[in-house]
Amino acid sequence: MILASRVSIPFVVPCPFFAPVAPWPENEYEPWPGPRRVPLGEPYRGTCTLTPEAIDPQAQAMICNFGYAKGRCSHFPESANDAVRFSIPSSTSEQIHLIWITEREHAPTAHGSSLYKQGTFEPSIPQKFMALALAFVETYLKGKSPQGLLK
Repeated sequence: MILASRVSIPFVVPCPFFAPVAPWPENEYEPWPGPRRVPLGEPYRGTCTLTPEAIDPQAQAMICNFGYAKGRCSHFPESANDAVRFSIPSSTSEQIHLIWITEREHAPTAHGSSLYKQGTFEPSIPQKFMALALAFVETYLKGKSPQGLLK
């Protein structure tokens, strides 16, 4: 039996050029003085797809994880989308319905919908923010159940 569920995962807004690598270790308190409420569900360390330079941890915490980097990040292109939002309107034990929206200056520029099952998105989502989508889904699965989706 497959149980469908409505979930209240809000839209989230990380920088579209941030490539999350791993969740920020819980024992590293800085730079979060309080609860870790961040767009991907938990803070991530990662890289910038626009530069080979290492990203300062403070910038990762305050800009990469939260998006809207235009004018705040020296690597951010002036004509690029400011953010990508993700939402999960529903899920079952076998799949997750993911919605994505890119935006520029707080206005939508593109959107799509995909089902995540068995480690893949169908239809495929744009490669440029695949790492963000995977991080979002993985964080969702951590809170959903210890087993995640059924294989």
